Amino acid sequence: MKRALAVAVLGLALLVPSTDASIKIQHSDTLDLLQEFDKAACKASKTAKIGFHAFSLPANDLYTLDVFIKKSAWKGFGHTYDLYYGNDDITAVVFGPNQGEIYSNEYGIPGTPPGTVGAGGIKISENGKRYSVGAYALSDESFSSGVTVSGAAKCTYKKPR
Repeated sequence: MKRALAVAVLGLALLVPSTDASIKIQHSDTLDLLQEFDKAACKASKTAKIGFHAFSLPANDLYTLDVFIKKSAWKGFGHTYDLYYGNDDITAVVFGPNQGEIYSNEYGIPGTPPGTVGAGGIKISENGKRYSVGAYALSDESFSSGVTVSGAAKCTYKKPR
């Protein structure tokens, strides 16, 4: 059941049309909408520890999403990156409005080896102007609460000076 749900969420996220698309952050149990955004500040680097980083805009929203792909896992634009529980090479992190309220695939499922259970995926467009994410249950550290993230956002890049 969870695997089918993950495939469905990822499939929907990756097929979101390029216009009027947005990423939605929802409560995992109730699917109540917590936040929605359609733009992200993105950065791709060949020299930094992080190969790709995107964070939701505006940054002052109640819930924000950060996506990180470490340089060691970065394959470039136009690729799909799998999210696994307990893995910090490719992560999706939702920061909530309360201090310490963090949801992520970085937390391992208790009793399960890290990097063996899928949590969703990230797709970056061929030109790097858009990214999509589908994560059916990013959990808090205690695995007692979670959020679902799905959709696509436009990437904006800081112009070099």
